[in-house]
Amino acid sequence: MWLTRSGARSDDQIRCFEEDILSREWNLPCETPLEMMLYTSLQEFATALNYRGLRKLAEASGDPALDKVLVLLARDETAHFEFFKNGVRLYMEQDRELVLERLNHVIRTFRMPAHDIIPDWDVQDRFIRSLGIFDDRIYMRDVVRPVVKALGIEPEELREARRRLDAA
Repeated sequence: MWLTRSGARSDDQIRCFEEDILSREWNLPCETPLEMMLYTSLQEFATALNYRGLRKLAEASGDPALDKVLVLLARDETAHFEFFKNGVRLYMEQDRELVLERLNHVIRTFRMPAHDIIPDWDVQDRFIRSLGIFDDRIYMRDVVRPVVKALGIEPEELREARRRLDAA
């Protein structure tokens, strides 16, 4: 809505973009419910971070509607993260070691859904990286570390589980 009302995109451009995205299939990146909970925790946290980063870049526009949209989107993604984080914590009560093992796997194989559904993702990815909104370093520092902390996992505990996984 903001894109069309601001004049940044026409209704036809939005409709074509929607049709292109909806014509693509996104395959679940994980095989088990636990892995999907872990994946979604990381993905929702990363998406909220992306909206906050975009908001910082958009401040110069002085557009209050854009600012409000980005605040609300980031808040919504944060609420989603909280839901999935709490789900992971339930798993941790049952089998903490399994969660640590599967978390290591998900961290290593993580990839945002946009890679598969956004048209011309390679071009978009380069642009996002050039703006400093998201990249591999940001993923580890600003997504993985805070999510691990929010789950109540010590970094050494995660590293030890990774060593066991690598040895297996």
